[in-house]
Amino acid sequence: AKNTVTFSNNRTEATLAVGSQDRASVLIQLSSLAAANPNRFKAGDVVELPVASVDELEPWQFEVQGLERLALPIGDVPAIRLLRRPRRAFDQTIEVWFAPSLTYLPVRIRYTDSGGVTDSLLASVDKL
Repeated sequence: AKNTVTFSNNRTEATLAVGSQDRASVLIQLSSLAAANPNRFKAGDVVELPVASVDELEPWQFEVQGLERLALPIGDVPAIRLLRRPRRAFDQTIEVWFAPSLTYLPVRIRYTDSGGVTDSLLASVDKL
């Protein structure tokens, strides 16, 4: 109601920016944005969203790398790769691939940080 973000480490509140997400929802928001406006996700484009962490609200920039063909457990899937580069020490590199043929579902997500790499691939799709 106050249009503010409250942080878990008791840092001063921040003004809530339009389109703000938390780290858990930002990839789902990107998927929704791509499905709503695929022309915004062309190679070379940058998509920026305000993202709240434990202590700040900051702009995250995702660079659209282009369409790639992924060999996944569900088969070969063309997917648009987005990349978030680290902005400072200890930031994560985030790579996510969205499949246009699956309504821009994230079919691969790779996090890289000082602890190593976590790489997740879509293994199955249930048909309704």
